[in-house]
Amino acid sequence: MQTCQKIIFCASLFGAFACDDSDDAPLTDGSIDAETAADAASQTDAAPLKDAASESDATVEDAAVSDAASESDATVAEDASASDATVSDAASESDATAEDAADAAAEDATAEEDAACPERSFGADCEPCSCAHGVCKNGPEGDGKCSECTGDFAGENCDRPITCEHGTPNSGVLGDGKCIDCDKGFAGPNCDHCAGGFEGDDCTVCEKGYGPDCRLYGWVPDPQGHLYRTVEIGDQTWMAENYRRPVGEFHIDANAYGLYYSYETATADGFCPEGWHLPSRSEFESLISYVSDHRTSESNFLSLISNSPLWESVTGEMKDEFGFGAFPESYYDPVIFGESGFYSFGRGAQFWSQSDQYALELSAYGSSVTLGNYTSASTKMTVRCIKD
Repeated sequence: MQTCQKIIFCASLFGAFACDDSDDAPLTDGSIDAETAADAASQTDAAPLKDAASESDATVEDAAVSDAASESDATVAEDASASDATVSDAASESDATAEDAADAAAEDATAEEDAACPERSFGADCEPCSCAHGVCKNGPEGDGKCSECTGDFAGENCDRPITCEHGTPNSGVLGDGKCIDCDKGFAGPNCDHCAGGFEGDDCTVCEKGYGPDCRLYGWVPDPQGHLYRTVEIGDQTWMAENYRRPVGEFHIDANAYGLYYSYETATADGFCPEGWHLPSRSEFESLISYVSDHRTSESNFLSLISNSPLWESVTGEMKDEFGFGAFPESYYDPVIFGESGFYSFGRGAQFWSQSDQYALELSAYGSSVTLGNYTSASTKMTVRCIKD
């Protein structure tokens, strides 16, 4: 009877024991041929090995994928960080660039503003300066007027020639170019003619009736230091020049020898120099009476007016024999007389009194000397102070 033994494999993959199909053939090591063993080994071990290999490959693959994923995540994170850093750097650079551009624009704007207006122009619209002969207040904050005058000019625009001939000129941006004070012997706003009591080409010769220095009582200063010649007429001592102290409400005219004051200003305490005052109506009447009794000329008018060529329509010889020396400055009232503001300039003179708005009137019309009442609040007149 033939006995078949099953093939037993050892744990080794390369050794096998088998039996022959004969009864008495013992089992021998390696008696089966290599091909049969190989086939058997292939059939027996292939599946488990294949599964193990597959599992091993899968594990390796999973590990590789996991490592790749980790590496990818790390790369993405690094890229993201780098991107964020780049964006941040770009934003910082952009902000810095914007700030630099803003600073540059501000500097350009400042430079453009500084260079926007040419020299001697002012304001946002670069208007031309009105300063004619001086240093202009130019630039955006300027007003186009003069800060100081140069040469022989005065006034806020330095456009008034200094016309003072024999005296101290009223110069500067606040001046009018006329004289503040006259040299001895001269009179008038420009000190260009002889004062009362003086004569000759250089105004040094005294007329008859005056002392050796051509002054009876000297000169009186006002609080600003302006000097006024004085003259004695009877028992009164008068200013022989029109008052020109810049105080209170007044008007200045380029052709006038003094200032024009409102009645309120002229009657204020301390208006005249110390020891002097605004004359009353009765003091003017005393003056007229004395002149009338002692004159040698044809009328009181001819005796009290100056011999200035500014007088117009005068009939008779202008003697000014008492040294009062009235100039034809009329009076100023723009409400009544409109744009010119004057009534018969060159033909009359008016002087305020302290009595109810009365004034001394000297008029070339009829050669009259009278007292008149002026009630207009806008009227301004010249002033002669009288010694206390």
